Amino acid sequence: MNRKVIVVFDLDETLTQKDTYIPYLLLALKCHPGKLPASLLLPFITVPYLLGIRNNTWLKEQFLRMVLKGRTTKEIHRINELFVSRLLKNGMDTQILHILKNHQAQGHWLVMLSASLDCYVADVGAALGFNETIATKVGIRDGRVTGNLAGPNLKGVEKLRALENHLGAKRKHCEIIAYADHASDQDLLAWADQGFWVRHTPELDCLAAKLNIAFV
Repeated sequence: MNRKVIVVFDLDETLTQKDTYIPYLLLALKCHPGKLPASLLLPFITVPYLLGIRNNTWLKEQFLRMVLKGRTTKEIHRINELFVSRLLKNGMDTQILHILKNHQAQGHWLVMLSASLDCYVADVGAALGFNETIATKVGIRDGRVTGNLAGPNLKGVEKLRALENHLGAKRKHCEIIAYADHASDQDLLAWADQGFWVRHTPELDCLAAKLNIAFV
């Protein structure tokens, strides 16, 4: 019996040309400029992260609180409609979209796996025809964004752990193909039956040879 084929795509700089988190937050600020004065502090908030004093999870939550805290789910939905429309029109990597469409044509099960926020990644995934989306969860209480994450930041090994937990015992009955762009995704690509980097960098070229991971 043939195993079910599950194809996992990272979002930022894999399916898209650039990172989506900051452009999404900038659009949210444009839609709700009342948050703009407080957001002027954001460049200074990055300093502890750049100095290695704070980690990526801390930085992500700081940006989330400054821009999206208190926004209702209806407001988020309206921002998403505009963001997804613009992203699909101008922000996608056409080569990787072609690979995605080939997998869709073969009837493979598609999973978007992203460290970015589920409050908008889910809508991007739906627009692209993904069967499932797994992303960093945003805290929602009483229909409003709390400003906190509601689970781990799915970066590096946490991304792989989230996928493993999602698949559970089904993993042994599936063939996993995965695409990603960053060194932090090496655990995911090495774990998959077939893992692919989507772009060349000196660091990824070295990792590809060490871990036997191919390029698309």
